[in-house]
Amino acid sequence: TGQKVEEVSYIDLVAWGKTGETIAEYMKKGSQIMVEGRLKQDRWEAQDGKKMSKVRVTVESFTFVGARPGGEGGGPGPAGKGGAAPAGPEDGPPPGQEEDIPF
Repeated sequence: TGQKVEEVSYIDLVAWGKTGETIAEYMKKGSQIMVEGRLKQDRWEAQDGKKMSKVRVTVESFTFVGARPGGEGGGPGPAGKGGAAPAGPEDGPPPGQEEDIPF
């Protein structure tokens, strides 16, 4: 038909330590952030036998972009640049912070 259809891809971000705390404090749904990190694709088989996959990024550094919440002009958000703290182990959370697997 010649019409361009926009497609949205949702990618989970995983951030540990001070990096995760800063992102959680300042980011809201719809906020813009630029991240650098390690890309990982998880694959599993659902209970109904369907093969599933999901891509996630373990955040190593980040920068807030776009307007601040409340429409206060452009530029970086309150924390400016982040990423000074290490993100944690590549394949999981730090010891004592294990997460439940939903399947």
